[in-house]
Amino acid sequence: MPPLTLDRRRFLGMTAGAAVATALGPGCGGSPSAPPPKGPGPIRDLSGIRGFNYTPSTAFHDIGFWRDYDESLVERELDLARRLNLNSARVFLHYVVYEHDKAAFLGRVRHFVRAAHARAISTLPVVWDSCFNESVAR
Repeated sequence: MPPLTLDRRRFLGMTAGAAVATALGPGCGGSPSAPPPKGPGPIRDLSGIRGFNYTPSTAFHDIGFWRDYDESLVERELDLARRLNLNSARVFLHYVVYEHDKAAFLGRVRHFVRAAHARAISTLPVVWDSCFNESVAR
């Protein structure tokens, strides 16, 4: 299988699609036998969401988060978030980090989403087309 290569447009489209699927939750595009959402329409009660913007305690900014990703630190801090009854994490996905090392970036995002899911924390990925100096990511 050839290596995955994405330009900026495809990256933004791919991560935007993932963000929409995450926001809609399970059942989005699922099997036709899946029960319809409860309630009078597409509006759901969102009062139970306890969200937070996540950047690890050791990172100065979101680029450093993904560039210097530390799995054990992320898992420990997600455990703390769960103990605080937080259940939705927003993370910013920077193209400049993806561009620098595509495979590592995608693996880190995958780990974060899976670690959060294991703790019943939903993720809200935000596609960010870097407004930083690109030398920051190197």
